[in-house]
Amino acid sequence: MTETEKQVVKYDLTEAKISEMRGLYLDLVVDGIDDEIGFKHVETARKVVKGKRIAVEKQRKVFKYDALEYGRMVDSKAKETFSLLEPIENHASEISTTIAKHRPFAVYLCHKCLAAGSFGRHR
Repeated sequence: MTETEKQVVKYDLTEAKISEMRGLYLDLVVDGIDDEIGFKHVETARKVVKGKRIAVEKQRKVFKYDALEYGRMVDSKAKETFSLLEPIENHASEISTTIAKHRPFAVYLCHKCLAAGSFGRHR
């Protein structure tokens, strides 16, 4: 891992800022349907917090972009490799299945020939 890769993810919004918003906004109340000032304060708080959340989400996408691209590249190469291996595996599997399917009959014939004393003799 390079130094850049080892960097800790840091968002622009710090825990101190979140704590400050918590102190400012969690105690807000609206005293009834006619409390326009209280409602405006709550609505402003909601918009500020939502804006911060959206900013963090945008930043998260930027941080993850390279990792996602790398993951896509890894998956693509694996898929390509699997497609090269698949015909070989299928061929071996077909032979294995055929032998496994016919082996009991071949064993039966061998035992029958041995019992008859004709196994390995040429005519």
